[in-house]
Amino acid sequence: MRAMEGALLRQWIMDSIREDYRRHLGRVLRVSFLLAYNTRYGDHEQIHLAHPARVRVIETPPHRLEREARPGHVDPLWAVELVDSHLELLDAADLVLWVPARGYDARTGEAEPFPPDLFAEEENESGDRESPLS
Repeated sequence: MRAMEGALLRQWIMDSIREDYRRHLGRVLRVSFLLAYNTRYGDHEQIHLAHPARVRVIETPPHRLEREARPGHVDPLWAVELVDSHLELLDAADLVLWVPARGYDARTGEAEPFPPDLFAEEENESGDRESPLS
């Protein structure tokens, strides 16, 4: 029975991750933290921006949306593209945004609380910023 509950919880988590992604696909976000491939050094790196960048959420492969950092801990990534050029991202390609992780205890099947890791704020039509995942 516990395994069934865990499987249902995992499915609910994956469904909520996909729904968050679909809701934000095509939207513009203002971000201060990204993961990017550095074309100069040929490796991925975490980038903390001194000045936020405007990015658009684009099509993301399922393996990035459903990425499990460890059993029961889903750590989704969204592919993004720059809306405006940014001096700190001149050598960056394959931009990825971390969104709030979700999890459950794989042994007990119970939900684990994970604090939201919000690195982005969404721009509304008037240019004001608001939390993208509220």
